[in-house]
Amino acid sequence: MDELIVEFLTETTESLNELDNDLILLEQDPGNSALLSKIFRIMHTIKGTCGFLALPRMERIAHAAEDLLGLFRDGKLQANPVSVSLILESLDLIKGILRSIEQLGKEPEGDDSVLIGRLHAACSGDEAPAVIQQIQETTQTDTSAPAPESTIAGQSLRVSVETLEDLMTMVSELVLTRNQILQVARTQKDSTLSTSLQRLNHIVSDLQEGVMKTRMQPVGNAWSKLPRIVRDISGELGKKIDLEMLGQDTELDRQVLEMI
Repeated sequence: MDELIVEFLTETTESLNELDNDLILLEQDPGNSALLSKIFRIMHTIKGTCGFLALPRMERIAHAAEDLLGLFRDGKLQANPVSVSLILESLDLIKGILRSIEQLGKEPEGDDSVLIGRLHAACSGDEAPAVIQQIQETTQTDTSAPAPESTIAGQSLRVSVETLEDLMTMVSELVLTRNQILQVARTQKDSTLSTSLQRLNHIVSDLQEGVMKTRMQPVGNAWSKLPRIVRDISGELGKKIDLEMLGQDTELDRQVLEMI
């Protein structure tokens, strides 16, 4: 698969997961201008990248969702549970298309005119009971479990620049110390060599610790989809559910996180 497409799958999957949670926050605080700007910017980026990579189906869906988000951002419409559900449904459809691209290597064919039409209707401020009922019914039947995440996205791992710089510094120290040992070993006895070896041991230990850090991820990643799931269940049951998550910044090894 083209490297550019692989990078697109990874970044877009991360962005969509972020949008899931941000939209739920927006539903609770529809007047949050900073959050609205962030959501609009992410959707705009997804739409623009789809256009650049010649993915017209996703571009049309993202464009229609972006239009609705733009009206929220500009204060012409206010986000409500119905409109948020509609945008979440758009995200789920985009996730499904991403999954197909990963499997087929290209964008699958499909007719999204009904969903896009509903997004356009929401943009026009059409709040006729029939339209709202259609959106609510479709949301309840098509969205309780979110689309599965791309496996390619799950195979990638982002490492902070600071961590990489620390690793590079330690590797440089390791090379320098190794060269010192080679020189000392040619001219002196075991006492000096022992000191250098001890220094080398410390550096290797630090290097090992640094490499392990590249595998660490926040445990909150394991339950990042819970806000969306709880939100959908709340809508289906007609009950208010408060989700409280603690300790999500605690870091675990990536393999342990995958098991969770």
